[in-house]
Formats: sequence, C-alpha cells, structure tokens
Amino acid sequence: MTKGRSYFARWLYQEPGKPMRAATDWTRGRAVGDFNEVSWGKDGHIGPQFPKNTKICIQYKGAATKLCRSLA
Repeated sequence: MTKGRSYFARWLYQEPGKPMRAATDWTRGRAVGDFNEVSWGKDGHIGPQFPKNTKICIQYKGAATKLCRSLA
C-alpha cells in the first residue's frame, strides 16, 4: 500500500458449508501513518453472531487476495 493514501475495503464471511457472502458494501478507509484503517459499526455495540468455524475475511478493492481468519 502507498503511504498516506486511503483505500476501500469490505468484509465477507463464509459459514461452514455455505458460499462466501459480502457482509458490507465497500467502505473508504483512512490513512494512519503507514497503515490504512477501516471501521464498521459502532464501538460498544454487539455485532453479528456466527457459528464456530465461520471464515471472516477483509478484502481491499482491487486486491485479488483476501485476509481471512476462522472463528474458533
């Protein structure tokens, strides 16, 4: 990523045995030093509940690779 530039990102999820789904629209991040920060929702609010082994991913617009993590 280029320093000082903001990017668009969205998050996706895949519950076990189901296809990958986009959970949000593309959201503009903001450049914070060498990082790009994107925020969804509001602090202090409970988010969606997903079953064990659901895959959660972040995708930057224009990038083929998604950053994923499975819920334990």
